Formats: sequence, C-alpha cells, structure tokens
Amino acid sequence: MRRGPPPQPKHVLAMKGSWRADHREELGEFYEKLPEPPEFVRERAGEFFREACRHLDAMGVLAKTDKHAVLRYAVTLDRWYSAEEELSKSAIHFHSMTGRQGEEKAAKPSPFFAQSAACHEQLRQLESVLGFTPADRTRLGMAIVDRQAKSADPMQALLAGG
Repeated sequence: MRRGPPPQPKHVLAMKGSWRADHREELGEFYEKLPEPPEFVRERAGEFFREACRHLDAMGVLAKTDKHAVLRYAVTLDRWYSAEEELSKSAIHFHSMTGRQGEEKAAKPSPFFAQSAACHEQLRQLESVLGFTPADRTRLGMAIVDRQAKSADPMQALLAGG
C-alpha cells in the first residue's frame, strides 16, 4: 500500500500549475448523460445509484469505469437500509445460546444485525473510495466543480475573466 495522500487528478494538478499534470493519467472517459441502473436492481437501490451518480458528477469525477463501484455502493446501501428497517421492528438484536444444562453460553447476533454490520463495513470502504465523506473528499483534493469547468484550460478562463 502506498503511503501519503492519494494522487490528485490531472485537472486539479493543472489548475494548481503543477508540472505533474503533464505526466498524470486522466480520470477516464466521462458520461455525456448520467447512467441508469441495471434493471435487475431493486427500486430503492436504483434511486441510490442515481443519487450517487449525481453527486459524483457534481464533483466532476464520474467516469465510465466507476459504474460498477457505484452500483455496488447502491446495492449495499439498500441492503443496509433493509436490515436497519427490520431491526427497528424488534428490540431483540441478539439471541442467547444455551448449553446442555440450560446455562447461557454465548449471544448470537440476529441475522439482520449481522447483515447490518457487514453492510456497514462495506459501505465505509466504498464511501472512502468514492469520496463520499468530508475527510475523503479532502484527501482526494477535490473541490465541487462542473464537468465543463474541469475540462477547460484554467489560463483561458482567467484570460476570459471567468
């Protein structure tokens, strides 16, 4: 694993006037129109997918290669919501496990509690990769920009008075 902050995108380096912008790979090919979720995902996961795509597009980082990561995020978020909804219906989140003489040996989490915990960890990792937390956006060096401003030459914008 690499130490230090993650590499900054080419357009951010170019805006800062860094010589590294000439040697940096671009983020990838961008969408002209935001993608739609596949038909097999549940309706709520589809809404999460669209919302995540809108946020990433507003940050200027939604590339065609990100579609599957965003889809995994949306599906996992939907599963987490489902588990939390089920947990809210019951006060029992753990089941007692008893021994042969009836003594309590251990507590086993309910299936919904286990699902929620697993989804929580997966979401934490996906949110970090996609830059959905304030700290991760800071580490990525991303300011919220629109796609047109990102692709424009900063010197041209300065000379044009923008």
